[in-house]
Amino acid sequence: MKKYILIVLMAVVATMAADAQERKVENRPYTDLRPFHFGILVGTHMQDMEMVNVGPQTITAEDGTQQQVLISADQDRWDAGLNVGVLGEFRLSQNFQFRVAPALYFGNRHLTFHHQTQTDAGGNRIVRYQDLKSIYVSSALDLIFAAPRFNNHRPYIMAGINPMINLSGRDDDIVRLKRYDTFAEVGVGCDFYLPYFKLRPALKFMFSLINSLDTSHPDKLKDDAILADLEAKGVRRVSVTLHVGPGTFRPVKAENIEDHEMDFEAFSVPPETADAINACKARGGRVFCVGSTSVRTLETVAAREKAPGDPLVVGGSGASNIFIFPPYRFRVCDCMLTNFHLPQSTLLMMTSALAGRERMLCAYALAVRANYRFFSYGDCMLIV
Repeated sequence: MKKYILIVLMAVVATMAADAQERKVENRPYTDLRPFHFGILVGTHMQDMEMVNVGPQTITAEDGTQQQVLISADQDRWDAGLNVGVLGEFRLSQNFQFRVAPALYFGNRHLTFHHQTQTDAGGNRIVRYQDLKSIYVSSALDLIFAAPRFNNHRPYIMAGINPMINLSGRDDDIVRLKRYDTFAEVGVGCDFYLPYFKLRPALKFMFSLINSLDTSHPDKLKDDAILADLEAKGVRRVSVTLHVGPGTFRPVKAENIEDHEMDFEAFSVPPETADAINACKARGGRVFCVGSTSVRTLETVAAREKAPGDPLVVGGSGASNIFIFPPYRFRVCDCMLTNFHLPQSTLLMMTSALAGRERMLCAYALAVRANYRFFSYGDCMLIV
């Protein structure tokens, strides 16, 4: 009986093999002879990130006390993403092609952080989560080796590199990825020749060639604990709004700076902000303005005509075209936290009006020697 079953199985396999080798009518028989192919790229991907935990770390608090903490981090699952793009493929020979594929990769990584040395009120270890969203612009460069075509399919293998630019990441993320990355990629696929086009499904594996983690990011984190500590010490924090336009950053071209005209920009000052500032001034306190926008808004409000008995700052909204340059008497702002601004800018003239020209020259000279980062997303200075 076993002999007959074996004979039947061998006959079936032989029949399938014979059928597989049967020649069929080829769709688009000359398409592979073209020197260049253009295509559309649409796909999904799964992404993972392996983290190496560095072990216990010693943290020094503001009061000088030290404690040792251990926090572990992990991407605890494979997260799906989407990629779209275009591709151009050059025919090198009968078997080799070179592909250039600019694309966008959209994805998300779910990260889990376990505080191994600290527990909550219930005695459980503290756990925090982060959804690390990523948008990459890439341009893969791949060499493809394809087998000879048989009927309407043609398997191939591929390998190459994929440089990417990371367009995502926020300053308050716990973990942040580097702006630039380079991946090695290998894959397998198969061409399917359809009547009107060629379909090229592929399975690729990509591995970063560098440490993708931005190790300098912890130095830039905004710690809410700092703000909480300031509030505990009696520092009141309020906000204003100024819709900044390009006129703020337009360089001063006039030979006489008084001839320079600023664009109007809308602002609003909440009543509670005005009350807090007036109370601070009444008791002899100082107003620290964070950013040049805060200064321009508050100085505009303070310079408005007021009815008898009105306080220095009155809540409301309006438009400001104030141009502050030396000499200027500040009515509200006592201290300012701001960036290192561009030469010939109205912002640089504002800081010079508060700090004095010579002090600003000294500050900028120090910033250049210390390799500070300039302009809107760089380092900042506190003028007191």
